[in-house]
Amino acid sequence: MISQQDMNSYKNGMQDQMAIQTFVDKLIEERKDPEVTAANMPVVRSLLIKKVNEAINEHFISLLNDSDVEELDKLLEADIPDGELNEFFRKKIQNISVEVATALLNFRAAYLYPVWKKQQEEQNKVVPTEKTDANNEKQNVDHLPPAPVA
Repeated sequence: MISQQDMNSYKNGMQDQMAIQTFVDKLIEERKDPEVTAANMPVVRSLLIKKVNEAINEHFISLLNDSDVEELDKLLEADIPDGELNEFFRKKIQNISVEVATALLNFRAAYLYPVWKKQQEEQNKVVPTEKTDANNEKQNVDHLPPAPVA
């Protein structure tokens, strides 16, 4: 028989994974990568979910001190269940939900950076023409008489 605590832990784990799946789906949609098609979407989604989980774990480990890392190594060698591992991080990391959000934001920024960079490059191609127009306007303004002083 499954205990209530195990059932709650299972439900929380499922909710966490659903949240990560939703996060990944929004990232894929936002990036609008032409290489991602309906045919390869499940593979891309699966890979990104794995990478997001790795990013969260790496962020958590970066927050631990040396003795906590040693303790974590022992727990991993003992092959403890995920629930116990999650409890370890909850005990060792203050404001764990904030740290999860930080890891997700960092991942999002890294994933979307190529798109942002491309947009910036495209904008920079348009900006020189706008600057030329602005310079022409400035020249026209230079011919105006000074504004009256009250």
